[in-house]
Order: sequence, then structure tokens, then C-alpha cells
Amino acid sequence: MLARNRLPISRALARGIQTTALRASARKANTDYLQPTHLDDAPSKAVADKLAKYAQVTLATYARPPFILTKGSKCSIWDSEGREYLDFSGGIAVNALGHADAGVAKVLAEQSQKLVHNSNLWHNEHSGELALLLANSTKQLGGLGFTTPAEGEAVSPTGLKVFFSNSGTEANEGALKFARKWGKLAPKELGGGEDKVEIVSFKDGFHGRSMGALSATWQEKYQKPFAPLIPGFKPATLNDVDGLKDAITDKTCGVIVEPIQVRTSSTPPPPLATPTELPCHSLTVPLTSTLYCFSFPRAREVSSRRLRSSSVRSASGATRLARSSSSTRSR
Repeated sequence: MLARNRLPISRALARGIQTTALRASARKANTDYLQPTHLDDAPSKAVADKLAKYAQVTLATYARPPFILTKGSKCSIWDSEGREYLDFSGGIAVNALGHADAGVAKVLAEQSQKLVHNSNLWHNEHSGELALLLANSTKQLGGLGFTTPAEGEAVSPTGLKVFFSNSGTEANEGALKFARKWGKLAPKELGGGEDKVEIVSFKDGFHGRSMGALSATWQEKYQKPFAPLIPGFKPATLNDVDGLKDAITDKTCGVIVEPIQVRTSSTPPPPLATPTELPCHSLTVPLTSTLYCFSFPRAREVSSRRLRSSSVRSASGATRLARSSSSTRSR
């Protein structure tokens, strides 16, 4: 009876009312976790005693919370007290497959029974295959300036080389060293020489904590405790094209950039400049600071070959340099 007495409304108006109600409910704040479930300021006596003992012999690099992690699975980790956490750091963005991945565990177990480490003084059966995988995948995805091949077109591994290292700052150290060496050893008629050693980097970027990478990191809180740093580094401002024109000179051997300045902003910057807007000095090598991510669409399929060799994340900076150097040489 009540339904018959209601005012008639159109279907469009009804849908609009329903959509508004759904949007209002979607904006409602989640109140499930107003209080922390795992308090950092109240470790158990057993944990506090262990951490105090470890502190006597371990150099403190970070101010770490007072719990001890013992295991993980996918995106979850547990401490020694059995408390579960959701891991948003991912080993500083390198655990692309999550914790305790079954495929990774299988490969590590098999390889540890054959050969664990023999240094890069010798060849091994996996590092070359990994380099081929990285080079070919980069080309197939159209990275580093390569044209994405047509469907069915074969990919040649030439024109791109991989440098393996153990961390992001080591990869950047290698890239900076390659740039300086190339600038010095290149023929003079192409602009090379002993004074072609300057490297331009951008304010607010972060490239690592070793001395070369730190010299390119124009943030006082990182640089001041370790000054004086390595000479020959010049600062520029991201997206300031006119300022970059002044910073890059005939003495510049390389320009290193962190595309997304994650320590100061999480928003990707707009394009820095078109090639025609920037000064062109022969043999100036563009470097990209190490990106802590994987770009493989089939991460699990390549994980076994990847994990059998050195850290993949740290090869990116030097990989870009190798590409840039070879292309510059060909011109």
C-alpha cells in the first residue's frame, strides 16, 4: 500500500540516488585499525635482552624498531613473538616475488649443493644466460631507446651489455667510473681528454651512500657528515632546462638522474626536455640511477634463472651506460 502512494521517479534518477549512496559509503573512513596492534615501545624481556646483546657488537646503521623478524610468506612477515606484519618495504623494493617463494627456495636449494660462489674471475653457467635474458627482455619491451620489435621478429643481443654488482650504490659507482673512463680515453677529435671528468646530477636525488654515489646526491643530510666528497660533480635542478644547459659543458662526461625522486616526492616528473632543447656535447653519457623494480611480465617464469646469479636490481645503471657508450661510439 505504501509503495503505491510513493511519488513516481525515473529510472535515471533512481540510479543517480543509488550511485550517490554508494559513493558516500565508499568515502566512509575505515575505523578497524584506529589503535596499533603491535606496540614498538613494549618489547618482551627476551627480545629486549637479545637486542641489547647484539647492540654491543653491531654497528647501528638505522634506528630500527625493537622486534626481530624470523620468517615470511608472500607479503606477510612474522617476528620472534609470533606477531604478523604486512610488509610494505619489500627489502627496500627488491623482493619482487615476496617472501619464501617456493620457486626461489627450490632453485637456491639445488644451486647451493653445486656451486655457491666463485667470484667474477671465472665464468659460470648462469650469469651469461641472465645477461642475455636481461638484454633481450629490455629490447623486447622497447627499453633504453630500442624500438619494440614486430611480432615474430628476432631480437639480436648486440648493442647492450650488462654489468653485475651487489647493490644499487655499487651499480651507480660502476656507471660513474665508466663515464669518466670513457670521457678520458675517447679520441680528442671527438671531445675526449683528461679534463672531461665532470658529472651532472640533480638536487634532491638519491644515488647511494658510497663516496661516488654520495657525491652525486645533493642532499645536505647525507653529504655533510662525509665531506669533503669527490670533486667534479655539478648540481642541477630537475626540469630546469635552462639551468641544465649551463651545467652541461665540454668537460661533462656524464649526467645521472633519478627519474622519480622517491626520497622527496612520489610523483613522476614531467619530461625533462626534448633532445633539441639540451646542449649536445660529444661523448656526454646519460646515466639512469638504479631503479629498484622489475619490469618482467612473467616474473615467476624467469625467477629461477634470475636468482641463480648476481642481484638484478643493481645492473640497471651500468646497463644504461653500456647502451649509451656503444651508441655514442658508433656515431
